[in-house]
Amino acid sequence: MRAKRYLALGLLAALIMAARWPIQRYFNGVLLADEGFLWYGVQRTLLGDVPIRDFMAYDLGRYYLSAAVMGLMGDNGIMALRLATSIFAGLGLFLALVVIARSRPEDDILVMLPVAGILVLWIFTPYKTFDITTSIALVAVLAHLIERPSRRRCFVSGLVLGLAAVFGRNHGLYGLIGGFGVIVFLAVFNHGRLRLLSALGWWAAGIMVGYMPMLLALAFVPGLAGAFWEDVRFIFERQSTNLPLPVPWPWRPPIGLRSLMIGALYIALPLSGLAGVIYVIYARFKDRAIPPAAAAAAFLILPYMHHAFARADVEHLAQAIFPFLIGVLAI
Repeated sequence: MRAKRYLALGLLAALIMAARWPIQRYFNGVLLADEGFLWYGVQRTLLGDVPIRDFMAYDLGRYYLSAAVMGLMGDNGIMALRLATSIFAGLGLFLALVVIARSRPEDDILVMLPVAGILVLWIFTPYKTFDITTSIALVAVLAHLIERPSRRRCFVSGLVLGLAAVFGRNHGLYGLIGGFGVIVFLAVFNHGRLRLLSALGWWAAGIMVGYMPMLLALAFVPGLAGAFWEDVRFIFERQSTNLPLPVPWPWRPPIGLRSLMIGALYIALPLSGLAGVIYVIYARFKDRAIPPAAAAAAFLILPYMHHAFARADVEHLAQAIFPFLIGVLAI
């Protein structure tokens, strides 16, 4: 894809996020249960506290990245936090547009306008843009690997996966499952051009390098390792990462247009994930072309489905739906 096309997609993403900013900026109130939780954590991080060790928190990446942006602005207010999350959302939107556009090189840039509109409609939880962008980055790097398999791209794929885990252990797990599936798929159906053990070795090396910020923090920040493993133990004891909600199947009352649409998506995720992986294998077996973005997305839909079902509401669906959206829009 030419540099001009990358630039156009970057400008498109920036313009959409700039147009969206006034709505986010002047949003009335703070969602204390979610946005307030992130805001409090970033403020504590700015004061020198360590997430997980000193206060209940997600993984370190989102706090230190937000704190860096807010520190550069010299502002620890809610608007500064919203600007930080908007920047990260814009990066995710740009990545998604690039991945989809590479699968559709014949399309005019104007065709990407409705595609961008569909994607940005699902970025309605600004305090969760770290999760959304991380899922998009995993699709992008696996599509990059599928497009031209090599040991170097296996390493890069692992590197991005390691960084994803710095922002959320769940992303590390989902990326581990999806990435392992992709590498096995490529090793089996790539006519011997990618050897499985070599590819897995380079991938594992990339994961270690990408996760190095967290490994160094665990090794050298006093008290963090103990708090981290206690947090992991608590999740396993509770056997859940969220407070569960009943799945909003379309036949459950109250029945209306919104509930039917959300319920239909909860059916579409497992069906498309399973059918997608089967079709990707079938297409490669028959030497049929399939967009790399669609193939990468197929291997990530099922792992990310866990997040959508762990707390089955539209907010968690929005955080898990981007592999599905990218796969559909790519084809």
